[in-house]
Amino acid sequence: MKRNILLLFGLIGLVALEYGCKEEPISCGGSSEMRVTGIQELQYFSLDSNNQLSALDQDEAPYDKIVYRVVMDWERIASIHYNNYAAYASIAPYTYWKPKEIIILDNEVDVTDQFSILGYSRISDFIDDSPFQGGQYLHFTMLQAPEDSAEKTYKFTIVESDTTYSILSKPLSIIP
Repeated sequence: MKRNILLLFGLIGLVALEYGCKEEPISCGGSSEMRVTGIQELQYFSLDSNNQLSALDQDEAPYDKIVYRVVMDWERIASIHYNNYAAYASIAPYTYWKPKEIIILDNEVDVTDQFSILGYSRISDFIDDSPFQGGQYLHFTMLQAPEDSAEKTYKFTIVESDTTYSILSKPLSIIP
């Protein structure tokens, strides 16, 4: 009886081993590269006393504390890849995305030069710096205070080689 049970487990193990070595196409197996498909949403944050992001709960904030976060929408670039094993480790998704141009409008007036992005003092520096930019978020902060307290709505436009994505911010009272 023990011999039959051991034989049965041995046969099941051989079948499982053979199935694991079978060459089958696995979708997205060879690539973890992502591509931009649009803008998912616009989030609003303020910088606290430690320069950390916290959710902006009010509809007003000082100009130097507001952070607009544009959340990009991504999809995985699929590829057909053949493997002769069943389990494999994969790297985290990444992208070699680079915007061609970023435009910020306030009532159809270009105010792009009044914003910084991801630690760059100018948006043009961000675009010119590297051949590829990575990351799902783009953080925009204001460089200049408005002349007086006013409610502002900005239109963020991101231009790729052949596609343009835009999103409109909610009205916020910006305090100089």
